[in-house]
Amino acid sequence: MITMKIRSIWWLNPYALLGVTAILVLFAFFTTNESYLTLYSEQKFVNLEYVLLAGLILILMAFGIFCGRQGYRQSALRKVGSKREVVSDRVYVACDIVVAITLLADLIWIGNFTRIYGFSALVSLFSPQSLSANVGVYRGESGSISGITTFTEFGVVAMALLPIVIKSSDDKKSRRAVFQAALLIVLAVLRSLINSERLAIIELLVPFGISWVALSNRKKTTLMNLIPLFAVLGLAITFGIFEYSRSWLRHYVLLMDSFPEFVITRLTGYYTTAINNEAMFFAKGEISWIPYWSFLWFWSLPGMDTVYSAISNPNIDSLYHSMLAIFSNPEFTNQGGLLTYWSDFSWFGLTIYPIFGYLIGKFYEEFLRGSWSGQIVYPYIVLLLLELPRHFYLSENRGFLAVVALVLVFFLTSRPVNKSKIE
Repeated sequence: MITMKIRSIWWLNPYALLGVTAILVLFAFFTTNESYLTLYSEQKFVNLEYVLLAGLILILMAFGIFCGRQGYRQSALRKVGSKREVVSDRVYVACDIVVAITLLADLIWIGNFTRIYGFSALVSLFSPQSLSANVGVYRGESGSISGITTFTEFGVVAMALLPIVIKSSDDKKSRRAVFQAALLIVLAVLRSLINSERLAIIELLVPFGISWVALSNRKKTTLMNLIPLFAVLGLAITFGIFEYSRSWLRHYVLLMDSFPEFVITRLTGYYTTAINNEAMFFAKGEISWIPYWSFLWFWSLPGMDTVYSAISNPNIDSLYHSMLAIFSNPEFTNQGGLLTYWSDFSWFGLTIYPIFGYLIGKFYEEFLRGSWSGQIVYPYIVLLLLELPRHFYLSENRGFLAVVALVLVFFLTSRPVNKSKIE
């Protein structure tokens, strides 16, 4: 038995996470047009009008978060640092099922890659020179199978569950959960190398880290408060490792003198150009009568892209990529996520942001209470908010599949039996 406490940590506060987006928007705004042209080969579109709209959206979300938290502040139910009530046996079963689905999808992906290119290609992933020479080929045909390997996204929920199992179960179950977490990360690394998919690692480490830190029995220390600093450093190192073979050896080694400078420029560029692309679409794009950006997962279903092309005028996807080719840089395709509802619904979309914020505030308070729903949903929300400057995670295939996993877990644990108290 183990005491589980949920700790209120400043960098997990949703206001702090919105602040990260605000800082990145301002950074993109104050970056000069000359820097955009020199570093990213695209025009600058982030103007004052865009910044004011982005600021309004962040304020509306913050207001929603404030309202979502008020019900708990006025209730005796809100007890930061309180014990979790129970951990059901069904939690362990749900965790095993979600992990199994993720592992199966990972193994099918990697197995199909090996079938196409051979085992030697799998081994060569760890050779920077070989990976650099073949990265374009692998990205074109990575071994993924639509509708099957996308279930790797169940890993987001699995990694939020595993710390609960590790900290609440006996030694045998705990060791198995540690092994499962390690195996999921190893397979995600392979998938990242194959498909240049760095997010595959991030979306596992973030929920696992949040659950682990939040359930830690240790008192808050300076080291815990500095975790974001170490996280940024880790992100830069991970990014540099993957970009070394993906783009440095292939192209930028001839254009830039310093690899660390390349890493910093490239990493900040992914966020800056995504915000700039969103500002570009805000300035020059159109609003279709059929919502697109908010439901990318739906239009990505088999056959639905054809349906969308037939009924939508304009075709937002074609319009966006045409604009990238004309005004921006097709190498940086991220469309930003802050204006998603605005881009689909115009002024009416502004009414959605407070509701979105309200749900964030509600789940944050559930998280602080140590409730079951908060413990597995809030890590997903943190990931969503961290990705907001680049894209709207919830609307994409990977984000939607994670929601499906959450629904599955809630279904499997809806009527817990054989409860064992955590003391």
